[in-house]
Amino acid sequence: MKRLAVFCLLLSACAAGDNGAALATWNGATLEDAISQWGYPDAERSVAGAKQYDWVKSFQTVGTYGDAAQHTFSCTRTLTISQGRVVDAKATGNNCPFDMSKFARH
Repeated sequence: MKRLAVFCLLLSACAAGDNGAALATWNGATLEDAISQWGYPDAERSVAGAKQYDWVKSFQTVGTYGDAAQHTFSCTRTLTISQGRVVDAKATGNNCPFDMSKFARH
């Protein structure tokens, strides 16, 4: 059991590292760069003098995994822009792809 926990921890660290590297390619980009690749954001807000823009993908299922409960799966990609340039990029949610390289800046 302990080995499995360590393996899961290492696996999640690798995934986070890969995702961080893919999203870090957006550092220094403009909102227009992101829109040209990802389309228009689903939400925006002001935070501490910067703007945050969210691209959200979500869906719901019913009656899966041996029960009749409703399950929601989502992944939100967020770019933080200050002075016209991306200063932070992250992805959160329970359905973000293991390999985020398709979201890297081209």
